[in-house]
Amino acid sequence: MTEESQSRPDCGWVKMFHPAGVLVTLPVPAGDYRSAFAAVNAALEAGFLAREVGLEAGEEKEDIGWVLRLDHEKDGEITPTVLLYSNNPGLTWSFLRRYMNTPDDVAAFEAASGLKYDQLPAYPGNDHPERGAGQKTDRFIVKAPKPFGMIWKPNPRYMEAPAGQDTRSLAQKRKRDFVRWAQQAQPAPRQQAEPAQQAGQPPAEQPASNPGVEKIWADWLATKPDAAALNGPGAEEYNRLSPEDRRIAWRLMSEYAKAQMMSFNATTKKWESAF
Repeated sequence: MTEESQSRPDCGWVKMFHPAGVLVTLPVPAGDYRSAFAAVNAALEAGFLAREVGLEAGEEKEDIGWVLRLDHEKDGEITPTVLLYSNNPGLTWSFLRRYMNTPDDVAAFEAASGLKYDQLPAYPGNDHPERGAGQKTDRFIVKAPKPFGMIWKPNPRYMEAPAGQDTRSLAQKRKRDFVRWAQQAQPAPRQQAEPAQQAGQPPAEQPASNPGVEKIWADWLATKPDAAALNGPGAEEYNRLSPEDRRIAWRLMSEYAKAQMMSFNATTKKWESAF
């Protein structure tokens, strides 16, 4: 397709996917909505797809070309973390930050990228460096053996930066949520249980990056659980959350514990009452 054909005033264009995964641009009549609608229907009936094979509604795919190891440290524990840079040469800032809580997460990253996490140089800063900005930071941004796909969704909690002081949480600053690596099988849908409301009972397990996690945990904390409940069933449900939702739950628990004269013992990793 030539640049001249794309600029024809009597022709519009629609992007669709061939079942083999090839993205194509197809012509549709311009200025006549019914004809355009019929042309799109004809393309769908012929077998073209509105979205790439393997993607669900709301999901998008990005090919990753570079990674940067940026370990996340909190309370003396380090969570393996990487910044993912798009394979698009025009996108020089990191596209998404991926926390890997378990050895399985690390293994999945290594299988997708062809890189060994432990062999990546650890970036010493806390910022997200721009690719190509300078040799001091570029030496930490490692090119993958070949581009690898990542599935993501827009973060429903994202908020634009306010004027003046930025009071957004980390979850509100993040534009995109990681879903899975492109070659990973799509997980089976999970049924969300209703949150428990009895005192001392934690909220029901949440799926990754659940937009209602803040309300559910706030409702549970309103039942006034004691330190034993925080350390027992509360901790079990907390550990099942995604890294993003853990930060929300941790903030709420910390605020609650302070009001209840409780503190977190970093040595025993348990909540303790002052009384």
